[in-house]
Amino acid sequence: MNLSPQRKRLLVIFAAIALALGVGLAWFLASEGSPQVRIVLLAGPQTNAPITRVLHGPKGEGVVIDDLRQKFPPGSRVCFQLISDKDIALAVWATGVEVRTPDGWMIANEERRGEPWRLKAGVPHEVCVERPRFEIWRAYVRYGLPMKGAPLLKVQLHEAWKIHSFSNWNGKAWGGGRWSGLNAVVSEPTR
Repeated sequence: MNLSPQRKRLLVIFAAIALALGVGLAWFLASEGSPQVRIVLLAGPQTNAPITRVLHGPKGEGVVIDDLRQKFPPGSRVCFQLISDKDIALAVWATGVEVRTPDGWMIANEERRGEPWRLKAGVPHEVCVERPRFEIWRAYVRYGLPMKGAPLLKVQLHEAWKIHSFSNWNGKAWGGGRWSGLNAVVSEPTR
């Protein structure tokens, strides 16, 4: 079969576009994994310092103060520090205390949060909880991570299909800000 030069050119252009789309799609799907980040919840220094947005620790680094510091009285409040090894955004669903029972760890009290926290690498974010009256207990933070890659695209396309538009009600383009997962980080058991 002998193709004309014009058809050969169109075939080469079509093949180049298909190859570029394939490489782009492969890159997009490979980028959907969440970054490997280490988040720990450590017992922090117990202080009754005045409430400000950032408190400076013993080494001069900033500690982001928890808003729940105001809710719990100083005698029953215990503060922990949430620390990440990389910059990351979290959707903190809840913080609270679990107590050890014969059946395992049970939730003693929980504060629903539903707020985004932006953790900077190495900068502690304070988490305040109310000390339970049990002998062995631990604090926890339940959180979600930002959606990326194909899962985010799927949610966005579903939303665009539902509202029949690629923009939201105020005319701004839709984008990120969606969270997924139910992850948890817990402290060491405390007495």
